[in-house]
Amino acid sequence: EMSALLLGSDELQRMLSAVERALSSLDGRRAKQLHLIQSSPKHAERLANALQQRIDHASKMDAKAVEARERLEALRAEKAAALPQYKQAHASTLALKQRLAQEISQRFDARAVNIMGDFGDATQ
Repeated sequence: EMSALLLGSDELQRMLSAVERALSSLDGRRAKQLHLIQSSPKHAERLANALQQRIDHASKMDAKAVEARERLEALRAEKAAALPQYKQAHASTLALKQRLAQEISQRFDARAVNIMGDFGDATQ
């Protein structure tokens, strides 16, 4: 008590604050978990197993990402290889459509004929 009386209120408040911070760090979730790890080998083993599962899952996801990138490149190459053939088919279809429209127009006294419908542009 005597030493407390010799200290000022600011000094006591600072000491109280330091003690409260130390106490809160000891009562925190992290400190409790560290104590569980130290005192229970089974708990430490469970945590290690959970961490290993996460590492394994991350490795699998990395492998799947590599596979997906490879598949994407293969599909892009396949699309590029098929593009000339597609363009040729598209052009011949348009020519056939125009020829059909002309033939229908001739049968109906040169009336204007509009054949609707087309297949989309896959060059994008």
